[in-house]
Amino acid sequence: MNNLLPPEPTKGFPMKNIFLLLSFFSFNVFVATSQNIGEKNYQIGDSLYKNGNYEKAIERYELALTHFKSIDEWNKALEIMVDIGYALDDWGKPIDAANYIEKNLPEYEKRKSKVDPMLFAKAILTKAVTLKKSSRLAQSLQEYENAIAIYEQIGANHPNVAYAYRNAAQIYVRLLNYQKAESYYETALQKDTSNHYTASITSLLANYHFFLGKYDRALEYVEFGRSIPKRLRDSITLISVEGKIHLKKGNFQKAEYLFQTAFTLIKKHPDLHLDLWVDFSNLADVAFLQKKYDVANKYFAEALSDASKVYLIKDRELAKLHANFGLNLFQEKKYSLALSHYQQALIQLFPNFNSTNTADNPSINDIYTESWIMTASGRKGEALKYRYDLSCDTADLKNASECFDLSIAGVQALKHSYGTDAAKLYLGDYSHNYFEQAIEVNYLLYKETGGLQHLEKVFAIMEQSKATVLAEAVQKNRALLLAGIPDSLLEKEMEIRLALADLNTEIKLEELNGDEMDEERLRNLRNQQGTQQRQYESLFAQLKEQFPSFRAFVERRNVPKISDAKALANSEGAAIMQYFTGEKAVYLLVILPEKAFIFQIERTSGWDKTIENYLDFFQNNAAITSDPSGYFEAASSLYAALVPSALQGILPENLVIVPDGLLALVPFDALVAQKPKTANFTEADFLIKKYRIRYAYSAGLLLDPISIKKKKGKLLSVAPLFARQERGLSGLQYSTEETSALKKLIVLQDQYATLAHFKEMAAQSRLLHLSTHAGAADGEGIPRIEFIDTSLYLPEIYAMNLPLAELVVLSACETGLGKFEKGEGIMSLARGFAYAGANSLVASLWRVNERSTQVVKKVKFSFFHKKLSIPPTCHLFCNPLRPDNFQSCKLA
Repeated sequence: MNNLLPPEPTKGFPMKNIFLLLSFFSFNVFVATSQNIGEKNYQIGDSLYKNGNYEKAIERYELALTHFKSIDEWNKALEIMVDIGYALDDWGKPIDAANYIEKNLPEYEKRKSKVDPMLFAKAILTKAVTLKKSSRLAQSLQEYENAIAIYEQIGANHPNVAYAYRNAAQIYVRLLNYQKAESYYETALQKDTSNHYTASITSLLANYHFFLGKYDRALEYVEFGRSIPKRLRDSITLISVEGKIHLKKGNFQKAEYLFQTAFTLIKKHPDLHLDLWVDFSNLADVAFLQKKYDVANKYFAEALSDASKVYLIKDRELAKLHANFGLNLFQEKKYSLALSHYQQALIQLFPNFNSTNTADNPSINDIYTESWIMTASGRKGEALKYRYDLSCDTADLKNASECFDLSIAGVQALKHSYGTDAAKLYLGDYSHNYFEQAIEVNYLLYKETGGLQHLEKVFAIMEQSKATVLAEAVQKNRALLLAGIPDSLLEKEMEIRLALADLNTEIKLEELNGDEMDEERLRNLRNQQGTQQRQYESLFAQLKEQFPSFRAFVERRNVPKISDAKALANSEGAAIMQYFTGEKAVYLLVILPEKAFIFQIERTSGWDKTIENYLDFFQNNAAITSDPSGYFEAASSLYAALVPSALQGILPENLVIVPDGLLALVPFDALVAQKPKTANFTEADFLIKKYRIRYAYSAGLLLDPISIKKKKGKLLSVAPLFARQERGLSGLQYSTEETSALKKLIVLQDQYATLAHFKEMAAQSRLLHLSTHAGAADGEGIPRIEFIDTSLYLPEIYAMNLPLAELVVLSACETGLGKFEKGEGIMSLARGFAYAGANSLVASLWRVNERSTQVVKKVKFSFFHKKLSIPPTCHLFCNPLRPDNFQSCKLA
């Protein structure tokens, strides 16, 4: 019996400790056994996966995953979950893979403290990859950004980090957001400290610069790519990119040789899984640019045949091939054949559209962010228009109008997905031709049918092509004020916005150094810019999620109607004259209280020359007075070109002019309806004698019904004077006389006219008057306005917030000049203040005469002092009897 009793406890080691030790040992044996079971299933799964038995591999992975979760080994479980995603993807089920990760990832997110962040980010990357393969670009990009946010938070440098930036950049290229793409590619190179993806990223950067037409820069990346270790697939890619560069440079023989070299290598190495159709497409481009259309057709057919084996479901690459094949046929004037390929392109792009009948089009409600929607729809519309020219079949014209509706909707979807103005500006320039063709088609429909819906559509298209970046900024600033957002978040938004403005200025200034540019500093600045931009976009998304009214304001898409414009014209006794300047023609839509007219003006070289001749007279003070006869000839000729004779005698006293293109530089006030018999300025029939003229960036900015209740603000004047030629700038002795008509004016003068003082008071001011030096910065410089201590650059003005500003008076040189952006207008200092929230602006297009400016502004302030509310447009006060005043009175 005694031997059945428990043994006597060991001295100094209590029995309960023995029991604990035995329990711990038993638990670890259990864990080890479980790990062995889990590891065994995992290894079997790996073996099955390598042999291509994905279904059985996934079954084993699931068993292993369940075991590791049961013993709280969440890192191992997450690793297996990622492998299941890989297996589903390799099985040809990318959508199932994305859905599987999306369903299971929240379980690991709840246990973030137990999970390696690099592994968690890898799971997100896997989801991003599968979403991209499923053509869900927007969701894929968001997941890449989510992974990047984790990497930035932990400061990781790793091939996976480079992979995330690289793939996100590829999507940004597809969305035509080139500025962000370049930033991400450069960041990818920096993060890839092991050089795992360096060759791949280099080839993509070469391709990126090729897309932008920067062929010499692209060749630099090709040369750099040759000098680094790389895989064969990257070598082949570099050869193809070099071929495309030589193709665009017109070296067809060299391009064809390089494409054939790449083709041979791909054929020899099928294990690389590179697509032959890409090289077929490149060879087709060689033939196309040489106008060897039959040869190009052969290669396009080969490319489509091979690509159809690769893409078993709808894919944008097939859409791209069909669209380019169609363009080749279009150049052969085989419009019906071209249309059939454009139709196939639309079938590939729209998941719910399958009609091969070219009379049918996808639903505009199915638009999503995909650049080839814009292109394929636009090309189909263009082919239909040309077929209409031959047959006069109105059905083709109506169909073309529907296609351009799709194309423009595609443009807007892309634009609204962009977080930067630079990307939106690029897209505005890139897509401008589609807007012109859409206007032409609806103009013809209106002339042929008289249907007012077509005139309405012309107005809408014009509005969608004008100053949309500016309009969105105004809308966003209003939303920030009206949505009841806490001050802490508003301050954070402003802080990031100002930081971005500083970075944008520093980057631009560094780029202006040319050959002396510090490449390393520039890369660091761009990386900081990318980080700040992501922070701003993240905050913006947070504001939209937390404040529904903010979302409603910023996402409101208010395209004005002609009836709205007529109501404004009626209330102000005005005519709205809206221009659109295309490559082939200029369109003028005139809206009166009761009627609307449209005119098509052929844009010839002579038309452009007429504008240039007129503007030449405003380049120096003596040009007009030294040749008044020549001036009146130019002014009357331009009037005849811009104001059709049918409008003479029916225009009211008040005109609102919405210019476009070069017309944004034209002072309509100084035009003359007829050349005077003598060169006498007092007898000249200047428009300013007959009309009150004001200018607007777009009709929509005038017609937007949302208004902000203005608080009482300060009247602020800033006059640095530069009496001692501070910073090498000449003195401005008449500045103090400009504002003598105003009472209760706060004046920052001489040494008090600092940028810091101005920024401190500007947001609380109803009137801002700046009498100083400024410059439009010819070429690639940055427009700036001068203070006693430093310069205020245009990017910094964009970042300002001027919620109370009814009127901004820029009494300085060239404040209405700047770089011209097609579809957006002149990127001037004046526009910067409008972007920041100013209702009305007074600005100049020339180097102004200081004394004349003082007289003009004094008159303006007398008006402002009496009038409590200034309409949200720009005003022009000129004295046509004083030609030197023309140098100082044109408003932006």
